[in-house]
Amino acid sequence: MLELEFIVEKDRLKFFCSFFGREYTDDLIEESSIFLSKVKRNWQENQSIFENRSKVFFEGLNFGPSVKVSILPEYFKLGCSNTDDRLILFGQPIRSKNFSSAIITHELCHILLKSNGYQNPPIIDEVLAMLSELPFYRNGIDDLDKIWPDAELDEFHLAAKKIIINNHLSLDKNFRDHIRSLEKTLSKDLLAFRPKVGLLRNLTT
Repeated sequence: MLELEFIVEKDRLKFFCSFFGREYTDDLIEESSIFLSKVKRNWQENQSIFENRSKVFFEGLNFGPSVKVSILPEYFKLGCSNTDDRLILFGQPIRSKNFSSAIITHELCHILLKSNGYQNPPIIDEVLAMLSELPFYRNGIDDLDKIWPDAELDEFHLAAKKIIINNHLSLDKNFRDHIRSLEKTLSKDLLAFRPKVGLLRNLTT
């Protein structure tokens, strides 16, 4: 079983306040701690979904040591991971009942692929990560499309979402089967597509 450690970090809160040009106050610790309780409770309520889907989709991956989930205020609008440090940053408005668990699983997918030595084209990793969100949405792909409107996504993440929708991808296959299939079916341009170096990468340094 993969263990998650939910934490609030004062130094990280100060860093992001500085990054976003916000004033830091100690009230942010309490605010983040309250949000942590909600996010952790949602994960505990949905952990069985992750474990059941892992038996097929993530089968064969070594889960390794625990992963830290550093909680930030919702209005920071962060959901990203530092794969080398096995760290997830989460501070996003809740878009659906199990949204926080979906995004944590998305970021776990990136961490597990990296820690198990997979070096896929970035677009394939993003497709797999976005695909891993589906069990947490009542209507699967339909909800994914609504929760992540096209206008809110950059070109890279929009391309990943469209690959899932247009190809009717599901979690019924192991991630390796998806990798092999995507390597064969995606165009050279998509396989060479890289996310822009910007905010999310800077945030995890």
